[in-house]
Amino acid sequence: ILRVSFLIVFLGFSQFLAFVFINTPLISYIEKDQVESYKLNMNKFAQSHQNPSSGLFLEPTIDANYRAIDSINFSSPEYQSSNLIDPLQNNYTNASLNFFLDYLFEKQNPDGSFSDVGGLGDMYSTFQVISTIDMLNSSYINPIVHEEKIYRIIDFVNNSMEKDGYGFRSSKYANQSDVVSTYCAIKLAKRFDAYYLIENENITTY
Repeated sequence: ILRVSFLIVFLGFSQFLAFVFINTPLISYIEKDQVESYKLNMNKFAQSHQNPSSGLFLEPTIDANYRAIDSINFSSPEYQSSNLIDPLQNNYTNASLNFFLDYLFEKQNPDGSFSDVGGLGDMYSTFQVISTIDMLNSSYINPIVHEEKIYRIIDFVNNSMEKDGYGFRSSKYANQSDVVSTYCAIKLAKRFDAYYLIENENITTY
């Protein structure tokens, strides 16, 4: 009887421990130097977006630029009579197009991704930058002039692939692959002729 009671208690306690471990979120810590790097990059980002005259801050984010260029069909009659300005027909955009493209392309991180705040890039923001540039001037990204940047993009996509090729993660630090990141990764691989990254049956299976 004593052994049976002990076994019941032991099994009950084991189930309790399993429940605790499964439902306790995994805590990960960032190294102190990485925290300092984030703080430094965020400070630089804030200062670079401050108007020197008014002191106000502007936020021309990657996402805002991507949506402004791609989200509205300005050829539609309902928009032609509105006060919205087609960014592709904007004289300021056309006159400063290279400045705008440089601004986007210089947001690349050392790992090849792109982000508004240095070091926090992911697959979607990287896809947005390349798509926005291509929509405005597909010849801007030059394979010879930008060879190193292109190589870093391909490397970022490659490092974000899930084990055995079951899709792509938002970055190599993400826990698992997802549909949006996989879509963006496939588009980026095709854009830069890195077809070897997607010649994998497991991507289709995923």
